[in-house]
Amino acid sequence: MLTKELTESYKATTYRVPSLNLDIRIDEKNPLLDFILKNKNAETWAFITAWNPESRELSISENRDRNQDLLTQLKSEGFAIYKGIGIPDAGDWTPEESFFVPSISQKQALELAKEYGQNAIVFGAFEKKTVLLVLTSSLKS
Repeated sequence: MLTKELTESYKATTYRVPSLNLDIRIDEKNPLLDFILKNKNAETWAFITAWNPESRELSISENRDRNQDLLTQLKSEGFAIYKGIGIPDAGDWTPEESFFVPSISQKQALELAKEYGQNAIVFGAFEKKTVLLVLTSSLKS
C-alpha cells in the first residue's frame, strides 16, 4: 500500500537515464527532457519499472527477471526504450533499474504499472512538469 512516507520517498528520488545524460525530478520542468522529446517527436513519456511490486523488496535476481519481462513486453509493443535508474536522495533503499519510455501514453503506462504491481509511475508530457501518477488501487485508506 502507498503511504504518505512512501510517496515522499518517490518524490525525493532522481530518475536517471544515463545514455541521455538526463536526470528527472518530480514536480519539475526539464528543458533537456523537452529537447529530447522534441528530437524524438514524442509528446509524452514514462519512467517505469517492474522492481519491488507494491514496494515489497525482492532479491536483485527476482527484480531483474521481472524487468526483463517488462522490457520484452515494451519491445514487442514497439517502444523506444532507454535504461534508467531511480536513485533515492536519502539512500534508504536500493536504486531500482527502470526504463525511460518516450511516446507511451498515460493509459498504456498505467496499465503496465498495474500489470507489474507498481504503486506509482513517473510520467510527463512535453513542456509540462513531471508528475507522480499513483495507481488508485494502491492507495492506503
